[in-house]
Amino acid sequence: MIEAASLCRRLLLTSAADPGGLFAELDAAVIVEPNPASVAAGMQVLHNLSSADRAALGQRARDAVNASFGWDLMAADFLAALSAYGIGN
Repeated sequence: MIEAASLCRRLLLTSAADPGGLFAELDAAVIVEPNPASVAAGMQVLHNLSSADRAALGQRARDAVNASFGWDLMAADFLAALSAYGIGN
């Protein structure tokens, strides 16, 4: 799911696939309940979006991934971990 989001794919997720609520909070996915009726309704929502709205949804998904899992964030966490062990600066 993270890889798909990083490629600006539109996402249809259950809350179990978005445990921290990141995508729901940023309106970066269509969130559904894990039952056939809700999934069908979510698919209809995606189908009814305009091209511009679909592109915007995908871009918000990508932005969410970059903000939470981007290389800059990962590098900063890694450097902080090294520093905590007295390695580096």
